[in-house]
Amino acid sequence: MIRVIVAGTNGRMSNRIAALVEQASDLTLAARIARTDSLSQRIDEGEVIIDFTSPETSVQLATAAVQKRRPLVIGTTGLTADHMHTIRRAASDIPIVFSPNMSLGVNVLFALVNLATRTLGKEFAVEITEVHHVHKKDKPSGTAKRLLDVILKHRGKNAEKQIPVHSLRQGEVIGDHTVTFTSANEKITLAHHAGTRDIFAEGAIVAARWVIGKPPGFYDMSDVLGLK
Repeated sequence: MIRVIVAGTNGRMSNRIAALVEQASDLTLAARIARTDSLSQRIDEGEVIIDFTSPETSVQLATAAVQKRRPLVIGTTGLTADHMHTIRRAASDIPIVFSPNMSLGVNVLFALVNLATRTLGKEFAVEITEVHHVHKKDKPSGTAKRLLDVILKHRGKNAEKQIPVHSLRQGEVIGDHTVTFTSANEKITLAHHAGTRDIFAEGAIVAARWVIGKPPGFYDMSDVLGLK
């Protein structure tokens, strides 16, 4: 049995992850870590940590995980460049899987957008639209930022101002992402609709199984799914 630590005790995502861990035949919920808990003591109880908390907590967890040599799966969004610098530095000592969206389908979307951008010429205009619930704090979403990064890898950083990113906050929408490629003669639309938050929890658990035993490094879900 793999002993899993879930960071967060009251969040919707941490609750779903904990529930799915308890339902899995090969996993056991070793601990739930709250912000006020002693990170170093609780980390000893598990083999891998899944973190969907806040940027500040994720950085604290990365530091504590390095001290205990525990692999870490991070799905926290809203991380700044400074937060990411700390997490990447931690990945030189432990394996870390980081993704702004752990959904298996969204990560296939990343791969498809990469293929489309690499294949289609610059005569195709690109546009990103993301829709989330009204409670979401960060805008644009981490997933939309990642989609933009995928595109800019081929179009160049200077193309950023030419690629509109529309962020809408509506009702209780879990997450919709659409990337449209349009030329004078044709249009290609790549889209993903999240029907339940369980898709993020399920992806995180897949990543937690995969990361155990991996060498130190900064990984993402394309590594986990073999999409590179």
